[in-house]
Amino acid sequence: MTVIDNLSPNRPVTSQSVKRNLIGAVIGGAFGFGLIELMGRLGIRFKGMPAMDLVAIVIVIEFFGFALVLAYLSADRKRLASTIECEGTPLPASDEEVRDFRLQAAVLALAGLMMLIPIVSTQRIQGHAGRGLALFLATVTLFAIQTLLNIRLWRNSDEFARRTLLIVAAVTFSISQGLLFLTGAAERLQLIRTVSNWNLCIAMMALYLSVSVVTGLRFRSYH
Repeated sequence: MTVIDNLSPNRPVTSQSVKRNLIGAVIGGAFGFGLIELMGRLGIRFKGMPAMDLVAIVIVIEFFGFALVLAYLSADRKRLASTIECEGTPLPASDEEVRDFRLQAAVLALAGLMMLIPIVSTQRIQGHAGRGLALFLATVTLFAIQTLLNIRLWRNSDEFARRTLLIVAAVTFSISQGLLFLTGAAERLQLIRTVSNWNLCIAMMALYLSVSVVTGLRFRSYH
């Protein structure tokens, strides 16, 4: 579940960009509150929920929040162009730029949905193996669609975006490989209890997002 960032690295920090980031934070916060409220109304009990599930919910909120921001930006060509362009009076964004931002929004939304399904369904499939299978097949379908969208985004991305993604992937893989080995060794030596694949997946996703943010900020500071 990866996302390719097509935003320009040369974008200076201005009062307009700060305002836009604040608007994005407000949108994300409002959506997160609404999502938690909806889950509560659906009977999802947060009390006693495993810690990694709570971390997963935070990641889901981030995914959906970013997707909403990208969709909001792509709804107005001038607003989108002002986000992408570096200097001068921005022209209306092209059809390709609008398409790519909407594709990114779709990829993020699908990632959030795929992570959300196992969390909200755990308390509802007890004793219903058929429901679990149906939800798993739905998740596989969403994963296949998201993979195709990611491939399309990769083909449309510029060299900077591709290089950034490769660095993020390499760093995440290296750290995850080391942590996975150390966790496995600790289990075999009976120092810790068995860690589920779900918990490892959430930890890796949190690591991936953290590396993405740090790498993006460092790359932008160099331009």
